[in-house]
Amino acid sequence: MDFATLRTKATLEACLGAACDRNRVRTGVIDTIGVVLSCGLPAQAQADAIRAELDKLPALLADIDAQFKNRSAIIDATRYPDEDEE
Repeated sequence: MDFATLRTKATLEACLGAACDRNRVRTGVIDTIGVVLSCGLPAQAQADAIRAELDKLPALLADIDAQFKNRSAIIDATRYPDEDEE
């Protein structure tokens, strides 16, 4: 029977964490856009508010990706107890 290594488990946890963070950020932006649409603002004000929210998204996602890369580098540099000496 094959088992996942601790390195594999750590990598999967990091991937899942990053995916959850991305989803949380996107959901937040969508929720904010929903609030903007329900406020009854004039069309241009609505468009500006929505654009402002959408403009934040790339930086937020890039930050999550950078955190994931840092975590991946730590995982790669770590020696796990279940790894064979080579």
